[in-house]
This record gives sequence, structure tokens and C-alpha cells, in this order.
Amino acid sequence: MDTLEHAALSELRHNLRTTVNQVLGDTELLIEDASEARNGARLEPLREVHSAAQAVLADINEALSGRESVERSEAAALREKMRPRLERIARCLAALRESREIQAPPEWRPDFDRIGRAAAALLGLFEDRPPSGPAIAPEPARQGAGSVRGRLLVVDDSASNRNSLRRRLERQGYAVEEAPSGDVALDRIATEPFDIVLLDILMPVMDGFTVLDRMRRDRRMRAVPVVVVSAAGELDRVVRAIEMGADDYVFKPFNPVLLRSRIGALLERKRLTGELAARQRLASGEEGNPLHLALHFARSASESAQNLLIKAPNGEIRALAERLTDDIGKILEHGKEADVIIGSMLARDSLGRASQSDDI
Repeated sequence: MDTLEHAALSELRHNLRTTVNQVLGDTELLIEDASEARNGARLEPLREVHSAAQAVLADINEALSGRESVERSEAAALREKMRPRLERIARCLAALRESREIQAPPEWRPDFDRIGRAAAALLGLFEDRPPSGPAIAPEPARQGAGSVRGRLLVVDDSASNRNSLRRRLERQGYAVEEAPSGDVALDRIATEPFDIVLLDILMPVMDGFTVLDRMRRDRRMRAVPVVVVSAAGELDRVVRAIEMGADDYVFKPFNPVLLRSRIGALLERKRLTGELAARQRLASGEEGNPLHLALHFARSASESAQNLLIKAPNGEIRALAERLTDDIGKILEHGKEADVIIGSMLARDSLGRASQSDDI
């Protein structure tokens, strides 16, 4: 066929943007590191890589955005327009790797490799059967020095996208988990506590719309805030997701300041909503004595400790199990005493409210 239409064009556009956004995301992280170190020799080639990648993204958007079909000759022209920009990226990466003046840190090498592979793969995406390059192994999660600000789940079929967003979020102080598909995401959201889900819309098999729909229909998941992730220029998909119950959205490539502010606002809203709901339950008497829940967990922990004590061999493990059993026993003992005191206080408060109601 001499024309790319519908699904084929949408796939090409998505794959091109995803790959360029990987280059932009990884380069931005390196630029931040170089800026903090006040190293101008490293900044110059990194900014050149970033500028070339932005130009490639602009070429893609200009040629393919809002189109329902393109001629193959147009796609070929786009490819040739991108070529010198990608060659410029390759030259800058070579300088970063080899220049004695730049002296890039050894830990930057994996980033250079990822950026180089992504840039090299772009031209191959125009082929009918794009080459499947080496899988990008995700980096191990890195915990920041400060306290964790929230637990987030990144859902995206692209390992490079997940890696880039995870690294960005971890730098902002969040604990980040990943899900490579919609079904894996639903399993984890239903069984694990997450503060926010960042959900890519375009995924094979189960897309983001399906994941969002199932979350909003399931009582275990419907309260979890969702931020949909989409490429710039796909506003119609974002609008549809918001109408389906998404809480917010971010566009790729990510604006670090906007990403931080939107996630921070959602976490604060979630915290305030939880506090308000807890106060309302206490005020209405739905929860009664708040120690009941703590005592329930203490009893469950006591049973688990007893089972551990029975199975534990002699030695340090058994001694630890004995101390654990004793400690939980003390918690239960003091908890029961406090339970009686708080129960009587709540009873008096309830009688007081009833008396005021009668007076009215």
C-alpha cells in the first residue's frame, strides 16, 4: 500500500513519540545532574541532544498530528528530515563518552546507551517490520534519602517509558512500582495500597480506558486517584478519560514542575478527604471506640506470633518469637484497659449529645 491509514498510522505516530520521549526524559535527568554540579562542559552537549530530540518531536507532530492517513512518500520525507538531527544526537553522545574535557561520570554510561539505542531505533520504526532492539532493562529502584512521600504505580507497556517516569518520580521522593500491562495493574491495585496510579492510555490488549473503567466499577479500586498519561496532541483521549473518572492528566514529554505539582495536589486532596471521612465517622458514631480496630489487629498479630513460636526452632529465631509474643501480649493488655476508659468517655459523650437534642 502507498498510504498509511488508521491503525497503522496511529501505531507509527505512537511509537515515534514514545521513543523520542525516552530520549528527552533520560536527557533531562542528566541535564539536572550536570546543572547541580555546575559543569558547563557536560551541559552543552546534553542540551544539544535535548534540542535535537525536541526538533525531531516537532517534525513528527507537524507531519503526523491530526492526520487520518499519510502517503508513504510523506513518511519517507519525514524520515529523511529526522536523519541529520539523529546523527547530531549520535555525535554528541560520542563526545560525552570519549571527551577527556567532559569526563562524564561512569554511572551516566547506561543513560548514554539508552539514549543512543532509542535514537538509532527511530529510523527503523518507518519499516513495515521495525527491528526489535535489545530490551531495555529497568534500573533497580532507588530510594531517596528523605522520607517517602507516597506510593505510586506506573502503568505502561513500554519498559523505557516506565523507566524514565519511575526515575523522575523517585527523584521527587516517591516510592514507585511498575506494571507492564493493564491486567497486571488491576491485580496489583486490587490487592496492594497505592496512593496514585499513573496510567498510559495507549496499550495493547487492555488499553488505559478499559483499566480505568474496571477500576471505577470495583469498590476495592474506585477511590484510587488516577492520572492518565498521553502524548501531547491527544487531547480528545484525555477528555474521554476525565469523563470516565480520571482525576488528572499529564502529557509526554513530562514537564517536571507540572508533574510534581499535580501529583502533590492529588496526594494532599487524598489525605484531606481521608481525614474528613474519619472525622465524620467518629462524629456519627459509626466507628465507635477507635481502639477496636487496633485491638483486632493486635489479636491477629498475637495468633501469628503464637504459630511462629510453635514452629520456630531453638536458638535466636525462637527467642525472637518469644519476645514478639510477650510484646504483643502487653499491647493487648494495655489496649484493653484503654478500651474500657475510652468506651466510657464515648458513652458519656453520646448521652450528652442526646440530652442536648432533647433540650432543643
